[in-house]
Amino acid sequence: MTRSDIYRHLNEGLRLWHVDQPFPAHEAWEWVWHRTTAEEKVLAQALVQLAAAWTKYLRGEAVGTNMNLSKARARIATLNAPSLFGLNVPDLRQRIDRLLPFGGDDQPLKALLPTRLTEAGFLYLHGFSSGPSSVKAKQFQNAMEAAGWSIHVPDLNHPQFEDLTLTRAIRQAQQYMFDRTLIIGSSMGGYMASIMANHDPRIRAQVLMAPAFGLAQRLLTSLGEEQAKLWQREGVLIVDHYAYAKKTPIRYTLVEDAQRYPEQPELKVPTYILAGTRDDIVPLDVIEKATYRSGSHVQLDIVDDDHSLVNSINRALIAARSLADRYII
Repeated sequence: MTRSDIYRHLNEGLRLWHVDQPFPAHEAWEWVWHRTTAEEKVLAQALVQLAAAWTKYLRGEAVGTNMNLSKARARIATLNAPSLFGLNVPDLRQRIDRLLPFGGDDQPLKALLPTRLTEAGFLYLHGFSSGPSSVKAKQFQNAMEAAGWSIHVPDLNHPQFEDLTLTRAIRQAQQYMFDRTLIIGSSMGGYMASIMANHDPRIRAQVLMAPAFGLAQRLLTSLGEEQAKLWQREGVLIVDHYAYAKKTPIRYTLVEDAQRYPEQPELKVPTYILAGTRDDIVPLDVIEKATYRSGSHVQLDIVDDDHSLVNSINRALIAARSLADRYII
């Protein structure tokens, strides 16, 4: 049995689920249940119970439907992993919560599960006061999907930008991991990626664009001493949020939380870094310093561009495809 066999049965179950055949889906997922361990086994059991819930629904058994949905929800609630088989575990739990008690509409029930799960893919992390609709995020998403890859671009502002911290954003990003992940980060997202790659073996390579190493210091330096002290004293700062196209408050807890992380994480996985000579947010020498102690697995690409790197995005796209071909296929 290989990992691909697991995914083949998971996806056969999903195919059957989405053509209204929950009992055969139950059989496919039971195969996975008996061949996995630890939290993956628990999730497979929960999938089996979801299939049982829909089977009961098709038989008109409302009590049995709700009982099996509740059992699936209870199993998922025991899971600590933010993602398994590339499935966002907290999101699945929350969507089952919204269904209970089940009222009889099978469309939300069917929509609980994706049409397919993939072993490998990309995870894109946007920058501070940016979002999943940014120019770079959209270019990466469109290019990778056109090439047949799966890519997740989570909104790190969620649920509320004002309370953003690195810890919260990292936990959220972890919900979108694949078994084999190439992580891409812009500015704050690049700093996050470098932290995550040191602790999650599912991250096989990374592309960092103007990574905001030492995020706390970057934020304070950009404000100037007087404004930085005012932010600390009052606890809230009003900033321009480019994704929202308006001014938005952000709490000083972002800085306090970021100060708990290493300013320049060691770059342990194959890494491509794109940096601009005209970057006035993350000075080039900060990025160069982070690469000094790294080996040949780190490539620093310096271009004539500003912090946005919008004019150089194709270089990062080419690097991402090359790393994917070598490390996540």
